[in-house]
Amino acid sequence: MIQTKRLDLFAGIAVADYGSALKWYERLLGSPPAFFPHDTEAVWEVAEYRYLYIVQQPEHAGHARVTLFLADLEAIVSRIADAGLEPVERETYPNGVQKVTYRDSTETKSRSAARADSRDTGGTPHGSTMSQRDLFPSISESLARGFAYQPDFLTAADEQTLVGVIERLPLEQAEYKGFLASRRIVSYGGRYDFSAQRLQPGAPIPSFLHPLRAQAAAWVGCPTEDFTHALIAQYPAGSQLGWHRDVPTFELVVGISLVGSCRMRLRRYPPRPREKSIAVELEPRSIYRLQGEARWDWQHSVPPVPARRYSITFRTLRKEGSS
Repeated sequence: MIQTKRLDLFAGIAVADYGSALKWYERLLGSPPAFFPHDTEAVWEVAEYRYLYIVQQPEHAGHARVTLFLADLEAIVSRIADAGLEPVERETYPNGVQKVTYRDSTETKSRSAARADSRDTGGTPHGSTMSQRDLFPSISESLARGFAYQPDFLTAADEQTLVGVIERLPLEQAEYKGFLASRRIVSYGGRYDFSAQRLQPGAPIPSFLHPLRAQAAAWVGCPTEDFTHALIAQYPAGSQLGWHRDVPTFELVVGISLVGSCRMRLRRYPPRPREKSIAVELEPRSIYRLQGEARWDWQHSVPPVPARRYSITFRTLRKEGSS
């Protein structure tokens, strides 16, 4: 048995007949799926940060892909080597995540991953992905230090599924000190009261966001549970967001864009005379990160959007004593 400080799981099983398999696994697991990434894939959350999915792939029916997220990858790889097994592939991603791939004699694919950078967090990000793409896409630094952006983070099917759920949510106009904005929102994990300037209790992050939260955590390289707050916003055509920094209650900020595009402008904070702002186009299905300098030393804004769009923002809480 694998002995590790932390273990997260994302296990997939290929099936030939999705409809029949869906009914069988509902009986086996005792519940309907927590999430449907697309028409021929279903995901169950069998325990916190541990997922099982089925996907219709007749040519691979009976095969499985198992991804384990470990806190101490090298020790586990060494123990497996002592048992006479060597990985067929090893990769290290720009964000410090390492991926090790093993294949058994029937070509079943197993992957183990862990963070291996200088910031020993004692944990590893969970990397479930709604489209079964590569779990650790590259992060390219640009603009302000700590800002990262990646287009095509989600597939069109991922986007459509999320929007279908969001459109049924009880969104309300955003309020700022008595002023009602045109964008409509719902928050989870807490609701920030701008008048009292503190985070008020809120509903927990719903299960339909759990796979996306895990995927975003893997992208930035942090434990999934660090993202304690989620905000869903609908921007009608013409709505905007003024210059601001996120409230100091939060630390790391990650945003995913859906349906429509918008331009995010950034400028230094405090603003410098005659210094122009810089901008990046946030495309549908893209993801961005605000961390470090980009989070604290820059402001950002969104000018009037040309068409309706949605955003999903995950945030971590700021630790006491951090600067």
